[in-house]
Amino acid sequence: MNPRLACLALSTLIQELESLEPSAKANAKRKPWEDSWEILSNLSGGGQGNTFLVKLRKPNAENEKYVLKILRDQDVLERRQRMHREVKAQQQLDHPRLPKIKECNTEACGDLAVPLFFVMDHIDGRTLDIRNR
Repeated sequence: MNPRLACLALSTLIQELESLEPSAKANAKRKPWEDSWEILSNLSGGGQGNTFLVKLRKPNAENEKYVLKILRDQDVLERRQRMHREVKAQQQLDHPRLPKIKECNTEACGDLAVPLFFVMDHIDGRTLDIRNR
């Protein structure tokens, strides 16, 4: 291939990729939990993620409250895989004093364009952190 044509083709390809970049950034900033959940307040943050008190957005939904956990450092694959394992383990537990998972998208842990989160029951009371002090 003629070097001038190759350079022109490469330049055209770079321009096309740059034109796609804004939509890719907008897609990465999408917060999938906002489709169904309304954040009421910030509960806490830890090493793995941030938690929020939420309720369903549905117009006829009961006024029940849930906990939304959003992964911190969304671009770290190891953290994404850890969150997925956390959800899988929690889904296998069944006890009245343990929260049940209501919604999650952690099966997409390998897709860095998808912000990971899960929603679980909110159980009133002190946290284990406070209880263990």
